[in-house]
Amino acid sequence: MQRDEGGKRLNCPRPHGSWTLVADVPRDGAAARRQHSEGGFATKRDAETALRAFLLAADTGQVLLPAKTTVADYLAAWLDAVEPSLAATASSNYRIILRCYVLPHLGTNRMTALRPDHLITTYRTLLAGGGRCGRPLSATTVRTVHRILTKALGNAVRDGVLARNPAANVPLPRAVKPALQVRNRAQS
Repeated sequence: MQRDEGGKRLNCPRPHGSWTLVADVPRDGAAARRQHSEGGFATKRDAETALRAFLLAADTGQVLLPAKTTVADYLAAWLDAVEPSLAATASSNYRIILRCYVLPHLGTNRMTALRPDHLITTYRTLLAGGGRCGRPLSATTVRTVHRILTKALGNAVRDGVLARNPAANVPLPRAVKPALQVRNRAQS
């Protein structure tokens, strides 16, 4: 309970004189009602303008409320969903790559909090020493990790879990091409 200098009880500790918007956010299925609120607008017109912008963004699918789904949870569900369409070896490789290279670095992050800089940091770590016994991974392996993540996060965008794919514009390490050796007849 807040009190003033004379000991008189204050009813509300919030400063008054600002406007707050509250909007219902549509949800799929029979989920509970969810609301979005923003406050601190100086005028009613500012609050109404922000409300219109929010509703327009919500109608176009650009507004997603934070979800508690982690990267590990989503990738497990995603792999179970796409596994029937994969060859047995591809499915096994996806599981190994996700378990060994992705989940230790990104698994605890929330899907909605995943940003391109998280992926860049992960790729750098893998290149520096993310392999067995701390050995660096090849650029080709890191590119494979990126390809799988891009596919999974693209499906997350399609499913409405993410507004955009954080892996879409992440720079990749350059694949090293082996030098070709040309032999003459005397060397053959």
